[in-house]
Amino acid sequence: MRILIILTILLSTIGCTPMYYKDLGQEASPSLSFDRDKYSFEAEDNGENIEMHFEAISNARSYGYGISAKNVIRFNEGDITFENGVYTATIPKSSDALRSYSPVSSLNSFSREAGKLDLIIFASTKDVPEDDWIIVKSTSVDLVLSGAPSLSFTDRKENSVVLESRDAVEDITYSVSVNGERTIEFDSSALPYTIDNIGMEALTLTISHKYTGTDSFSDEIQTIDIPAYDIRQSEIQYALEEDGAIIVSNLPEGEYKHIGLYKTGSDGSLTELSVIDYDGTGGERVFSSDVLGSGFFASSLKIVVFNENADEENAKLSSVFSVERDIERQNEKIGRQSYSVQIPVSPLVSLTAESIRLSGINDASVTVSDGFINISIAAGTLISRTKYSLKLTITVPDYGPVTKTIDFETKSFAGEYIWEATKTGGAEQFAVLVEHAPESSKANYYIYTSPNDIAFSSGNYEKLRISPLYENDSDIPSSGVSYNDSPQAYKWNNAKWNNSDQKPISLSYLKTTYNSKDYVSAVVGSTANALITTITVETTSSVQFIEKEDGTCLMVFYNKMTGGASIGVDMGNKALLKNPAPNSDNFETDEYHYALILQEK
Repeated sequence: MRILIILTILLSTIGCTPMYYKDLGQEASPSLSFDRDKYSFEAEDNGENIEMHFEAISNARSYGYGISAKNVIRFNEGDITFENGVYTATIPKSSDALRSYSPVSSLNSFSREAGKLDLIIFASTKDVPEDDWIIVKSTSVDLVLSGAPSLSFTDRKENSVVLESRDAVEDITYSVSVNGERTIEFDSSALPYTIDNIGMEALTLTISHKYTGTDSFSDEIQTIDIPAYDIRQSEIQYALEEDGAIIVSNLPEGEYKHIGLYKTGSDGSLTELSVIDYDGTGGERVFSSDVLGSGFFASSLKIVVFNENADEENAKLSSVFSVERDIERQNEKIGRQSYSVQIPVSPLVSLTAESIRLSGINDASVTVSDGFINISIAAGTLISRTKYSLKLTITVPDYGPVTKTIDFETKSFAGEYIWEATKTGGAEQFAVLVEHAPESSKANYYIYTSPNDIAFSSGNYEKLRISPLYENDSDIPSSGVSYNDSPQAYKWNNAKWNNSDQKPISLSYLKTTYNSKDYVSAVVGSTANALITTITVETTSSVQFIEKEDGTCLMVFYNKMTGGASIGVDMGNKALLKNPAPNSDNFETDEYHYALILQEK
């Protein structure tokens, strides 16, 4: 009997309309079969989003989520994938279903404090549910709340202090208490903000951040110790050059011998970075960019002009200013499903792994060693041809958190793939061409026949799109498609893979699952004549693109047939060609897998 294997890619449409639910319960809806006690549902916060993993339920056509029964959101098609019986869904913390959740208001440390969120998974037997959702299971999520950007003081005057944020901020109200007595309130749009009439003594500012927007910032309390005004402060000017040099001007004239560049702590303490000679004649002097070392650097600085030491009474000091370098990427390696980069750090910045926080991508690891921040995302973690944004927060001692964004786009799996057929003498060689699908397609790649396939050894090559054969399952008439009327690619596929003596009489149906952009599976129903009747057999086919740790790119093709057992036909063992020597190192876990390797140009 002949049967056809067809690869096709389709994503059925899933809506995202908020709705109420009516819990019918399992007894009222026996078509949904699952055990709540054993059902697996996990959720975690990965920074900007919440990622959920939940088991598929037999006969469920729709899934939704929410924090209560009053607001069920059906999953958006771009937020849910399926693999090995488990759905993975990613939703932003600012989604409609989560927006009503009010973060814990008493969090009083930076962004690593966590709240709790009870999250519910719903299911329905309908493609377009109304109020017939069934509560499947709930779970508690440790919710990491993004801290409102902290403030720092950038200038301490005789009777005032200037507050500024190092990060872009919107819709935040700051309430500042001066020594617990006087309270000042202002919006982030007013930054930098000057607080006047504070005197010359040391003081403590207690700052409450209240986020008024729609994202997931938490309210939090920040304390800043402002050192006493130093009467030695003068109007020394400074300018930062593009190459990192610091030009110092408006220098005091007189009996001075040195100009020093110092790091300053929140308590006003000074740590020497560099000292140059000065003859007291005014003008300009320059601290070279080498002073701060190469790589990422962030610190609050002061310029001090002095005779013998920076602590003497007649020394002159500039106001506090900040130098914050952007990050540089070195040894960046962007793969199809992997990423790694090194970020050099100045030796003047002491960091540990605990000083670094990554968000935006699950399973991203970070280490600090030999003057570098090392970020790595293992092969197989990411999706090809996808833009990613990784947020890197570096907490610098005596300075505070600095957030940088690393944007990149993973590479493509396009190219020619060949199954290494040397183990069979080349008689069953399998080769395909992989090209980008158009933006209008639900597929990430189109798969075509290759002239290097053994089927074209006689020189009769014809480029045929074998995946997807149809763009949508619904493109096939409900009555099926006769073999004679089927596309040429259908017939080519049948001729290549059938190991029996009969051809199908029709293609009955397709059922396609879009597991991810790099992994698609389909169930193909084909009708054929057998003895005195007709039978329908099913072929489960899948195409999965895999990047291995060594950089090898694979297209793992799986196909297995079932059906026909009722009339004694062993379709799985007789009808299809099979891999005679599966290589488990290339994900050929059984004889139904073929690992085609990308051919380097």
